[in-house]
Amino acid sequence: MAAELLAWLVYRKRHGKRFSAFKMAEEIVLRVDRPNIIGPDTIRRMLRFDVVQHPRPETLSAVAAYLVDQEWIREADLKDVANADFSHWAARHTAEMKVSNRDFAADVQGEYRTFRIAGRTVFETRLTLGLENPEKHANPRLFAAHRIIAHHIENPALLISQTAGFHRTHHDRIDDLLVQSRSERTEPTKIHYGSMFANHHIAFVTAMGWGRHASMVFAVQRVLFDQEIPGALIGQRTETWTPGYVADFPSMDALEKPKQPKPDDREPTLESVFHVSAETLVLIRRAALALTRPYGKGDKPSEQGEATDEDRPKALGFTALGTADEDRMLEIAEQNEQEVRAIEAYFASDDHTPTEKLRIAIDCFEQDEGVKAIEAGADVNARHPRTGEPLVFSAAAWTMETVLRAMLASRRLDLTVRDRNGALPSRRITDPDLFEVFVDAEFAQHEDKGLDPRSRVTQVT
Repeated sequence: MAAELLAWLVYRKRHGKRFSAFKMAEEIVLRVDRPNIIGPDTIRRMLRFDVVQHPRPETLSAVAAYLVDQEWIREADLKDVANADFSHWAARHTAEMKVSNRDFAADVQGEYRTFRIAGRTVFETRLTLGLENPEKHANPRLFAAHRIIAHHIENPALLISQTAGFHRTHHDRIDDLLVQSRSERTEPTKIHYGSMFANHHIAFVTAMGWGRHASMVFAVQRVLFDQEIPGALIGQRTETWTPGYVADFPSMDALEKPKQPKPDDREPTLESVFHVSAETLVLIRRAALALTRPYGKGDKPSEQGEATDEDRPKALGFTALGTADEDRMLEIAEQNEQEVRAIEAYFASDDHTPTEKLRIAIDCFEQDEGVKAIEAGADVNARHPRTGEPLVFSAAAWTMETVLRAMLASRRLDLTVRDRNGALPSRRITDPDLFEVFVDAEFAQHEDKGLDPRSRVTQVT
């Protein structure tokens, strides 16, 4: 909703009508039959949609009614969003369970993180949970913000041992190393917003990707407690279906793949399938609610009494000093070094076209290589063989600012193309400043081609 409101303001600005936050709030109140609940501060906060927000339903209702009144969005779009809200999922419990369920959900809320390394990219997952109206619900629901941030680093060897460890102290060291290698540009980020249902029996997160282009489910399989507070969530994350073909999978009769699988660029047929791959995550609470590491003989925990090694967090699933298994660490380091070398060799080779290099650069988060490919004449409107969508959607899904700006600068990018939901590439961008630049460029192209940017059926992929 915030993205559509900002897009509407950019559209009006292009047509000579500027709005301050005060004027925007005033017009919403005058145009829709709603109580006077929208103020300029609310508008300013809403337009910074890169910050987690929890607007009141009345606020969203008023903004939605205004955008429908202006024929910027359709009521059918609002129904689609409402149908995607997972809050109607719940379970019934006996009366005596209500209080304990609320208490459990209240304890779970907070921010959890984990890290994974692949090549020169460190993937940071953040899951932020906040309880909604704990006094009013017998089956508590938590708002969930799920982020995956792709940090590009030059020396992954420094991080191998830290990402392989299972302890909060590792996260502190990873943060320090990431700060040392962080550049001025925005790190590629994918965001999902949704809900978590959690009680004494089950816990799972369901969320929709920004721009409604992807979904995510995180099923919690184990909760590790640090004292009386959940210290870690362990489970499996599955994301949006990936198109595939029956020929890519083992035969139902003989568990072996066909010798000649179907080509990747073949149009989907009745033999096509959808599949997902699950990824196991160990999400550790970011806030240090209790001491979580052993101390030397001369030190004493300041928040606890004397304790033996068995009493400390390793008994709850944490390693004693946060160290990883050495054999496993060496295995990860070797695999990662091979991956880095393979990526470097790929881009150094002349055996691949600029368009192929652009696709791989987006997949591997090598934004500088992506810019080189664009400057070498890559087809910025090429489709990704896995998703079937133009490459700009893949770059926008992670808000790859460097690549996206290079695509715009090439003046070859078609900005009237839409995804299967009828949405433009800008609707996947999570940075408000870059979103505004992209929306303005989209409007300019639509006007040049005599198209209405509000249409949801233009060139659906």
